Formats: sequence, C-alpha cells, structure tokens
Amino acid sequence: MAKFATISDVAREAGVSKTAVTLAMHHREGLSDATRERILDTARRLHYRPAPTRQTRGNRRAGQIVALFSSPILPAENLPESAYLHDLARGIEAGASSGLSNMVLSSVSIAAMNTNGLPAILERSDADGAVVRSWEARVIANRLRKLGHPFVLVDCDEIVEDAHQLQIDHEPAMHALVDHLVGRGCKHFATITGDVEHLNARERLEGLRGGLAEHKLDPPVVVKEQGFLPDSGLRGVKKLLDDGVSFDALVCQSDLIAAGALQALNKAGIAVPRQVKVTGFDNLALGALLAPGLTTVDPHLYALGEAAAQWLLQITGDPSSSPPRLRRWPATLIRRGSTASG
Repeated sequence: MAKFATISDVAREAGVSKTAVTLAMHHREGLSDATRERILDTARRLHYRPAPTRQTRGNRRAGQIVALFSSPILPAENLPESAYLHDLARGIEAGASSGLSNMVLSSVSIAAMNTNGLPAILERSDADGAVVRSWEARVIANRLRKLGHPFVLVDCDEIVEDAHQLQIDHEPAMHALVDHLVGRGCKHFATITGDVEHLNARERLEGLRGGLAEHKLDPPVVVKEQGFLPDSGLRGVKKLLDDGVSFDALVCQSDLIAAGALQALNKAGIAVPRQVKVTGFDNLALGALLAPGLTTVDPHLYALGEAAAQWLLQITGDPSSSPPRLRRWPATLIRRGSTASG
C-alpha cells in the first residue's frame, strides 16, 4: 500500500513553505504557474492527499468531492444509457485528481432525497462540494445551499439562478450540423427529440430551427418523444413514415435515438446515407461502431466533467475567485458515414 505524504513532506521535497503548498492545494493566488505545477506534481508523486479525519469543512479541505447524479442509472452499469454518465464521471474524477482530491460517486432520486436527504457524505459534510448532473437541478441545488455545500451544475435540465453552472452550447453546434447537411444536399429535415421539458432538448431543437432559418429552409418536422433511448428512434421513424413525411435529413437528439432510427430505416428499406442522412448527439463510443458510422455532435463529456470538477475546486479554495454564473461549453461536429455524399 502506498504511504501517503504529509503537507510537510510535500513542502520539503518541492523546496517551498507549507503556506505555498496550501495555496497550491486550494487553487489560490500568490504563486507562479511554474511553482504551483511543481508543488502539485510533487504531491502526486508522493501520494499526498488531505486527510478528512484531521480536517473540517470551511477554510480547510476534506480532500474529496461528490459526483452526484440524480438518476436511477449509474455510470458503472452495463446499460447503453449509462455510457453518457460514464464519460462524464471519468472526467469529474480526473478533474478531482488534478487538484489532489478524491471523487465519490453517488446517485439520488428526488423521492429518496425528500425522505432521507442527500447521500450521507454530503449530509455529514465530509466532502468539499459536489458536481451535480440532474433532471431536478433546482431542488438539489436548494438542498445543497441549505447544507452550505459549494456545487457546480453540469448539463442540467434548467438554468438555476445564482449557481455555478456549465451547460453545453447547443446553438452553434446545431448550426454547424445544419450547414454540414445542407452542404450534402439536404433540404427536407425531420427531427426526433428527447424529453422537451428538459433544457438540452429544447435548445437543440431551437438551434436546429435557427440553422434552417439561416438557410431559408422550412422548419423541421418534429416528432416529440419521451426519453433519449433507441426506442424513441424506433417510434419516431415509424410515426414519420406512417404520416407520409418526406425527409432527406433526420436529426436525432442523441446517439441512442439515432441507433434506433437507423434500425427502423433499415427495416423499412430506406438507405442511409443515400436516401436519408442521419445524425445523433453526444458522440458515444457506439456511434463509430454503427453501420454506417454515425455523424454526431461531440460535447466532449470527459473534458466537460473535468472542467466542472476543477471549477468546483477553485470555488472551494477561494469562493470569491469566481462568482456564480452560467458558462457555456463548446461542442463540435463529428462527420461519419451516415451523412456521406449519396
């Protein structure tokens, strides 16, 4: 088992004072970038971790953050829908580790929270804060505020006022997607949404409509579905075909929806990409394995989680360094065979 170093060990090895080590650990001003990196590199090499048993919350660190998902699904589960959370959680863990903190993964439903509160590590104040991905962001944010925990919301269902929040920047991503499809000759668009009560579904739809308007094309035919899973793609394509909708581009709001849509189009004898070009969103690993490979939008989930954790560590180290605000996270287009020239 690795021997964990003390703050004195790190200071001595790095040739700095214990105060300098504290500044580096808390992401505070007062050090050059080179000195900060030397201290952090030394701490990693010596296996330094703040000791929760000897430290309390407030101006001192517990040395661990919580990745809190309000979902019945956890990233470790072998389910298609867990892939998104898995990528995000890996990024949160990397961001925590870069600041020499541990990550604790937890999941909670609103019903469970109303009965038992948040996970024990937060109720006991044994963590420095939480990175939250939730479809009930406002409820969980209010609970965390009551407990006095710093938190960062990431890709949640709504904008929460006076919160540190990272949301995917859907509009430019969807405009780039439309530009690509129009460049491939598409003129008649259909789209299958996820749950439109959620912010990301609404923003993706509005981004698609805005991109089409820029090209002076008709708005898309919209099939509003529940869920972001393959069944939504299967049902959505069936509805479009049953209604006799003519379309040469099908924009799906997730890669999993797109996987179901590709299956339904293939069963109906509609060739992709020759007759219809299909796109997804999220750039999950399965997209590259589909036939044809899926054109999608990559929100860089690993990097998104990493940035959220690093932001949390910054505000726990010095709350005045970053007032609560909304940050938009860029996403990029990934071109594959499902939108190749016919």
